[in-house]
Amino acid sequence: MYDTSQKIIGVATLVAYSPKKFSDKDKTFFQTIADMITLVIEHKVANENIKKSLKEKELLLKEIHHRVKNNMQLISSIVNLQSRQIKDQDDKNLYNEIRDRIKSMAIVHEYLYKDRDLASINLKDYIIELSASLMRSYSINPCKIELKINAEDLYIGINKAVPCGLIINELISNALKYAFPDDIKGQISINIGKYDNGKFFLNIQDNGIGMSKDFNLQNAASLGLGIVVILVEQIDGTLKINSGGKGTNFIIKFAE
Repeated sequence: MYDTSQKIIGVATLVAYSPKKFSDKDKTFFQTIADMITLVIEHKVANENIKKSLKEKELLLKEIHHRVKNNMQLISSIVNLQSRQIKDQDDKNLYNEIRDRIKSMAIVHEYLYKDRDLASINLKDYIIELSASLMRSYSINPCKIELKINAEDLYIGINKAVPCGLIINELISNALKYAFPDDIKGQISINIGKYDNGKFFLNIQDNGIGMSKDFNLQNAASLGLGIVVILVEQIDGTLKINSGGKGTNFIIKFAE
């Protein structure tokens, strides 16, 4: 039996248990059977090679995500150590914000490393871990500010997972820093789901003091909000802000 490159991959032996002369017709028939067996063997070998190649690529991709995550955590740790040497509180806060942004990206790669699906992550699990990390970062007492998450199990690709993580990071950070001055109690809620038309919605709302009446997003001095505007454009989304005496609500819609 020969494969397509004329390499012998097996031998089919024809045996008669009683004296018999095989005719040319018999030989042609059995050669056809042997050719069919050859095709089956080739197909099976090809499938095994494909599976092996895919497995190797999957392991390689997992290793890449693992290393990216480790490198980002290392950078985050270096930034954190550097911030401890800074005496000015405003400068220290800037370093901490940079650290949190790096962490939000590192978590994406951590989920991609752990998950079987290397192309997307569960947005619900990601938001839960990211928001908990921010609460720890700002040393927030849960009795003072309650974090409420209402999310569906939705999967999103890495191209949108990273920008979404950074958006959530900025908006939650802003709420933690500015929405509840003078130790007033409050709540931050995160709602994420999917409309019937296939678009995602992300609402981040607080019941804090709200923004000033003359607030203009395009002229906002905050670097964080400027980053949010850029990232919403990056995921082809829309951003709407409702703010008043009962807090602020950021409404973001974007396609999968």
